Amino acid sequence: DILDAFRKTGIYHWDDYVTHLDSHPEVLNDAIELASDLSTCLVCFEADPMECHRRFVADRIARHLDLGRTDL
Repeated sequence: DILDAFRKTGIYHWDDYVTHLDSHPEVLNDAIELASDLSTCLVCFEADPMECHRRFVADRIARHLDLGRTDL
């Protein structure tokens, strides 16, 4: 499990998360559907957006809908 590995090592394996995300297209499709109809914000605790796994979800939504992505 990706989260268990992170808890044990303190290292987040981004490639594993991307593989996980890509293996569940139905979840991403749900997010794309929501974002196509509503203003959407993905909230994260990380101070640095590059340390957040949600950036991969946001990037895929933005690419699919031809939208920009803004980190607050």
